[in-house]
Amino acid sequence: MNDGSDAVTLNEVDQSIVHRLTGISAKSACAQIAITVAVGYVALYVVEPPVVRLVVARWGTQSLLIGWLASSVTTTLLVSTAVYGMLRWQGLSLASIGVVNRAIGVQILHGVCFVPLAYAVAVVVRAFVYAYFAVESDFSHFVATDHYMSRLRTASAREVTLAFTIANVVAEGLVFQGILLTRLRVLTGHWLPAIALSGLVCAAAHHGYGIDLVLNAFALSCVWSYIYVRYANLVSPEVAHLLYDCLSVYVLPVMLA
Repeated sequence: MNDGSDAVTLNEVDQSIVHRLTGISAKSACAQIAITVAVGYVALYVVEPPVVRLVVARWGTQSLLIGWLASSVTTTLLVSTAVYGMLRWQGLSLASIGVVNRAIGVQILHGVCFVPLAYAVAVVVRAFVYAYFAVESDFSHFVATDHYMSRLRTASAREVTLAFTIANVVAEGLVFQGILLTRLRVLTGHWLPAIALSGLVCAAAHHGYGIDLVLNAFALSCVWSYIYVRYANLVSPEVAHLLYDCLSVYVLPVMLA
């Protein structure tokens, strides 16, 4: 039967990821989660603001986009260094979290195919929350709700926007899928609670940008995590994430204008 075949496939993928986590104790997983969250907090709230202010002070307010890009790249470098350091500390390579894999063309295709699902899940989650809590919402605003994105969405800043988006996608993938999701899997023993908890942490990291983006962050993080678990690599979810963000910034605003 097809259902049985699919179950076996998913189980095999699950076992391939779990095999990579062999040797990581609950204590070590907790430590790595704490370190990752701490590095992310320091990058977002301690490092990024001064970087933006420094760029603006040096080149004026017209350089605000460059300031955001510089701060985002700085965050990505900090997070990447922290993740790589933790993996080496465990005697693991980047392949252990699915960064380096074969059949990259197939992995990219998987990511592309999940973009419509990401939009659908984001809309459904927000519709449910707004209906349940009787909150009014403008659904035309679900595209590019992040105030960063709305400000960056100008013809003269497309290259900066793309670089900014890529840096964010890389950093978030390493943190929320590469480390938090996998280490939460070690602690909980199951993927579903690990996906939900990782999504909640992602939502909390976006708390300063309004309820729209918080809900989007939770829903989309769960989708990216599902793709990661389904295909056992970081390439597919990061491709889906990048395409989603690019469509939200470049394409849909024009179509909905």
